[in-house]
Amino acid sequence: MKKMFLLSIAFISVLEGLAQDNIIPLEQFSAESISLNDYYKDVNGVLDKFVGTWIYDDGTTYFKVVFQKKERNSAINDWDNTPIYFDQLVANFELKLNGVTVYNNLNSTDNYLIHDGHRLYNLNRKIKLFYSESDNIYTDSYYNNYGLHRSTLELTYQPDLTNNIDQLLWNRITFNGKELIDTSNYLIGQQDSTPYQIPPNMLLTKQ
Repeated sequence: MKKMFLLSIAFISVLEGLAQDNIIPLEQFSAESISLNDYYKDVNGVLDKFVGTWIYDDGTTYFKVVFQKKERNSAINDWDNTPIYFDQLVANFELKLNGVTVYNNLNSTDNYLIHDGHRLYNLNRKIKLFYSESDNIYTDSYYNNYGLHRSTLELTYQPDLTNNIDQLLWNRITFNGKELIDTSNYLIGQQDSTPYQIPPNMLLTKQ
């Protein structure tokens, strides 16, 4: 009976904690108006169009990426250290070049190499995410353990209403023709110079 009582208290505490969330539709996210315990929730399913398995295959390059929606991800924003929450896209992928596997982290549950997608643009059909490939290594021990994105990935959802085959335009953002590598003040160690293996521009098809 005592255990049941304690479990009841714990359950009520969890509910009370969730009830304190200030729920805001994800598409209304704004860095200028963040406040304590804001939860940018995908109440309208704007991320759902991206969720699932997408493949690019031109005979030489085979690329498969699986996007998932991660709910109520906790984060400390970079503006005023305010704790906030949001639903986001995360993904792992597989890459083969000429039939040889370069990356395959599809079964990994610990790391998402494409992540933090919660800012949408252009009628909610475009989203930007942090992006890193599997062999990105930094000399600083903190980032070796926890990872750091090297670039920004822009995805544009392209529905095919005629053939009912949705497509996803993959575009890795470059700056002045060069790959955009994170140069934030948080990076203490030397940046990884390993070249990218995944093509910068692809048109993927929903499976």
